[in-house]
Amino acid sequence: MYSFGRDFDEGLEIENIFREYIEKRNNKDFMDGAQNAPSDDSLEIQKRVFELVSSKFLPFAQAAVNGIEAAGYLDMDNASNEKLIDAAARDACSAAFSFYGQFDKYRELMRALSARRFLVEKICSEMIMVEFLYRINCI
Repeated sequence: MYSFGRDFDEGLEIENIFREYIEKRNNKDFMDGAQNAPSDDSLEIQKRVFELVSSKFLPFAQAAVNGIEAAGYLDMDNASNEKLIDAAARDACSAAFSFYGQFDKYRELMRALSARRFLVEKICSEMIMVEFLYRINCI
């Protein structure tokens, strides 16, 4: 699903990575899918999605935590504030989509990820939570 620049290209194809995953899941009977653990292929696809989002969106997640810190909310009480973390994740994702969307080589990638915005925001919220906890010396 992702490969437009040699700076982050690891042999991943921009087209059909999610389609491949969906077709493999749909080809199985529903109960087979419910009873079996994910295959190595689907785990590999999920791993590639996570690695791409975590590498490309990390600076924006760190910037979101910088904003939380500058506002004075970087403390233990706010470490479990889901509204704060989710709002920061939405802002970080919007910033990342806007930034990468202005470059031709990333435009298709951002369109593909934008269609899965909920997943991307969840990954970003986890990255923000980890950075948040790291900065208050909990991890």
